[in-house]
Amino acid sequence: MSASTLFEHRPTDAEILACVRAHSRSVTAVIASRLMKPEQGPVYTAFILRRMKAMEKAGLVKRVKSSYAVQICWSAVMEGGAS
Repeated sequence: MSASTLFEHRPTDAEILACVRAHSRSVTAVIASRLMKPEQGPVYTAFILRRMKAMEKAGLVKRVKSSYAVQICWSAVMEGGAS
């Protein structure tokens, strides 16, 4: 196992938010997948979920309806509170 796979990659909130904004709505696991870079190690869904919940409290993202039964779908909140 290489050194790069021993540690998870922890994207910044700005990177996560940019990913959410680029794809109008996404479930947590898909956001983690899109942010994964093989040379930097895995991005864990649990980490993304914690950051999304923190950004939700800060009013940057919101949960939106999804066709999935248990997965949370997220959307960025635009300036002024509209999505």
